[in-house]
Amino acid sequence: MGVSASVDDHNAGLPPPITKYSDNDYELVIHCTKQLERILRVKFAANFSGLVPMANRVDKRCPLPPELMADIRYVAFARNEVLHEYKRTKVKDREKFIVRYEAAEQGLRKVRQPKW
Repeated sequence: MGVSASVDDHNAGLPPPITKYSDNDYELVIHCTKQLERILRVKFAANFSGLVPMANRVDKRCPLPPELMADIRYVAFARNEVLHEYKRTKVKDREKFIVRYEAAEQGLRKVRQPKW
């Protein structure tokens, strides 16, 4: 694992970063999760279902920084709370969610694309 001198070289084909977030927390968590899953699929060939299983599989083949894995798990946990807890309709701490999501997205973009 390492940070690329030219991040753009390792991000060809990735979706552009999210620049505007939905006011609806359901849309927010779904869109952010799908964005991270897309990056994992395109950049790391992670063809699994679910954000955390995808990240775990990538981490086994191309170790990711622990703080990046923690950010990915945070996003997945927050998504699951909003979607699966009956009375939860909002992210507990929206600002923190966005900060952790952005850290995860930027972290994945910075990791060198493995050569396999």
